[in-house]
Amino acid sequence: MGKALRTQKHRSMVQTVLEYLKTGKSITALEAVEIWGELNLRNKISELRRQGWQIHSDEMPSDKGGKFKKYYLNMQNQRGEHNE
Repeated sequence: MGKALRTQKHRSMVQTVLEYLKTGKSITALEAVEIWGELNLRNKISELRRQGWQIHSDEMPSDKGGKFKKYYLNMQNQRGEHNE
């Protein structure tokens, strides 16, 4: 896959994650894999934060003793100053 195609796919998935979070839902890495087949949610969240979106996360305990993050968008504090 060429770099331009990877970049386009990355941007598309970043937008997909943003639209999902805008509905008020939260997302975990496992859910991103199950819903979209996305293996690198953290990268997409980082990109959204660089764009100015206030993405928050809560660390949650897993059933197997580990931890995972649940990401959500703080809609109350969004000012519309984003580079979409």
